[in-house]
Amino acid sequence: MPVATQTLKRLQPQYLTLWTWSEAHRRFLEYPTEIGNDEDFFYRGDFRMRHAPHTDPYVQTLALEIDPPEAKTPMTPLDDAARKARFDHFEKLGLDRVKSDLLQTGGMRDIGGPLEVRELAWEWVRTKEQQAATRKQEPPVALTLVSEIRLAELQALRSAQFDFKKLICLCEEINMAYREGCYFATAMLTRGLLDHVPPVFGFKGGLGNCQTGGEG
Repeated sequence: MPVATQTLKRLQPQYLTLWTWSEAHRRFLEYPTEIGNDEDFFYRGDFRMRHAPHTDPYVQTLALEIDPPEAKTPMTPLDDAARKARFDHFEKLGLDRVKSDLLQTGGMRDIGGPLEVRELAWEWVRTKEQQAATRKQEPPVALTLVSEIRLAELQALRSAQFDFKKLICLCEEINMAYREGCYFATAMLTRGLLDHVPPVFGFKGGLGNCQTGGEG
């Protein structure tokens, strides 16, 4: 076994953890708890190392030595065209995939690009989640079969020959049944509603009518 492999195995898991991407599972698998075969892990594809909490102070010290703060150059903000192109790309990937990539790989698998692109991806994720939360808080749109405008017109009607109270009540109950998904009841109520239409046009009604003094 090569010295480098032996060294990595000795450092794991106290000082670092070892991972490899699995297309079958669509996520990173940890060595050796999830993938234990040395041949498959070390010699058949790329793998990734992550430092453990025990090594954090050393990693931070080393990072400052390699890239001191005064040597860093400020990030160049993305212009509107570049932001739009990135947002379009995120839309194609979808919220779940973008967020999963950010959490699991730091945006290295699907998002790519420099640090400002990954920060832009997090901004996009937060915006999408806020929009989804807002939609959940919005009251559901009431489904109606008889237009509320038509109901208001019926309620405003005045006639010496016809009483529209039962007709209005039928319309309201049709909407209630339809809104609750009671479609057989909706059909039966609609059939009853039709009996109230002919008298208004001078024809004899069916099971009932809306003439004042009649059964309706």
